[in-house]
Amino acid sequence: MKKIILFLLLIFSIWMSAQTTVESVQVADMDEGAPICGKSIDLHKRILQAYNCDSTLIVFACDTTKKGKNTDTGNLYSLDANTLEVQWQKSLKLSLSKLYGVCSKGVLLSSTLKSTGKSLLTLSDAKTSRSLWTQYLYPVYFNDSLDIVVGLEKVGGSKTYAYRLSTGMLLWDAEIPMTKNVGWKDACMVDSTHLVVVGDAINEINIYSGEIKKVKAVTGIHDSKGMMALALTNVLSAAVTIGFNSPFYYYYYNLNPYIITGLTSNILQVGSNLYISDRNSLYCLGTDSLQTRWKYDFQDKEASTAHLLLRDGKILMLNYGYGKSLMRGTVKCGKPFLASFDAQTGDRERMFPLYDKKHVMSDGMLTESGVFLAGSSIGKLKGKPVGVLLKGRNVLAVYDHHLTVFRL
Repeated sequence: MKKIILFLLLIFSIWMSAQTTVESVQVADMDEGAPICGKSIDLHKRILQAYNCDSTLIVFACDTTKKGKNTDTGNLYSLDANTLEVQWQKSLKLSLSKLYGVCSKGVLLSSTLKSTGKSLLTLSDAKTSRSLWTQYLYPVYFNDSLDIVVGLEKVGGSKTYAYRLSTGMLLWDAEIPMTKNVGWKDACMVDSTHLVVVGDAINEINIYSGEIKKVKAVTGIHDSKGMMALALTNVLSAAVTIGFNSPFYYYYYNLNPYIITGLTSNILQVGSNLYISDRNSLYCLGTDSLQTRWKYDFQDKEASTAHLLLRDGKILMLNYGYGKSLMRGTVKCGKPFLASFDAQTGDRERMFPLYDKKHVMSDGMLTESGVFLAGSSIGKLKGKPVGVLLKGRNVLAVYDHHLTVFRL
């Protein structure tokens, strides 16, 4: 593993104008002072992605201008991880192609066809570049160990297909709307058979049969200001021009300018319980068929994008007070707060606001070691409620240009 990391560090460190291999380059020192050296290859392109696949390195790189800006052209490389010899390379248009992932079966490359706008997913052998299978699919999730890849019929659609990763054989298809939350990147396997993903509803999918059980949820709301954005026509035409595989459109694949999306939390699994929040409630659901064990209802317009963490039998919830809009980016929605709930009963034990009329938390992170907050005022953090919640943990607060770390 250490050798692989060194190879990647070496690859990322250099880009010039022709492939050149250097047998020994020092990149660091050991604690005792001994140099760490390794073989390096100069691809003379900017490295965007790099993966290790057994004894092969897969690298996605782009050309740059004389001023160092990325261009729309680049290459996909396969390198021998030991010798750094280039096994094969493929020229690509970056606006139309995306290295979706690398698995034990090979390389997953997603491409947008300019003629139709459809997305084409190809699995190629990592060592030879031989195409193993191709499907019209916009990929949203894959699991190497379970031998499955899931994708959409088209960008923005709800028609979802699952294929066997190794062969490209269709396993099932289903309707899974995701116009209010793009939840595939946070999908959670709760057992060997069932995948839970939050879209317009909370969905539990049998990955082998495609059978779905749902719990109604409010994961997005109407955005009246987004409707008024005059740039809509330009944005949508740009999406067609540059392709839907750019990072921005990869995330907002529903392309709905009228919805504030993502008003939900991570999926927190504790044994046979799942904890998930949406705009209206915090749920404790059973992993078996999503039966509701308890539900806590928030006040109107209170919850939004959130993060959940279990500690000492309590569910800690950091509510960010924002959502996502295609037209407006990150927008205020709900109220920033930190709260704790009894994991067994759902009783709310404490609620600590992270805002007042003049100051609002702009971002934060909840971890085992404490809560990390960013905003414009530090005054309210000294209150007793948050002290009780985070006793003995560090709080890092970044406010304007000041950084403060303290313990409660």
